[in-house]
Amino acid sequence: MHFEQDFIGEHRDVFERIVARAHKVAVVIFVITFLAYGVAAWMAFNEQPWVALILATLAYLFFRQFRLVSLGLARTGLRGETGTAEPLKALDLALEKDGAHAVLSEVENHLRAIDGDGGKPGDSGGPGEESAGPARRGATGETGEGPRGGDRDGS
Repeated sequence: MHFEQDFIGEHRDVFERIVARAHKVAVVIFVITFLAYGVAAWMAFNEQPWVALILATLAYLFFRQFRLVSLGLARTGLRGETGTAEPLKALDLALEKDGAHAVLSEVENHLRAIDGDGGKPGDSGGPGEESAGPARRGATGETGEGPRGGDRDGS
């Protein structure tokens, strides 16, 4: 963990603004990326496959960096404002140690825990990242799920 709960609580407004801006920028990146894919498909149907391939490749590479770009742009918008230096420095140090997804997830989990939504710091809370808790585990630690995620009888 990169942040203490008290530190997030102390600078809550700054971290909430960073998370909100990062999500807004991420939506814009998604829209730009998929518009570029659409233009690439249109170029391919207009018999310009090389332009389409280059455009689709650039859109893909841009999309792959959306977390880092969105968090970077969110931080950039807050630089120079009073009271943001310490949280931004802590965020920069955390980003040096871990990726943007892990850092942003940790900040969001701390904020959820402060709000009382049941999120605990350290939980990823992301979709598809559920683990089988003790209530779902059998006596030997098995989850009772087969290789496709269903029950062992194949359903």
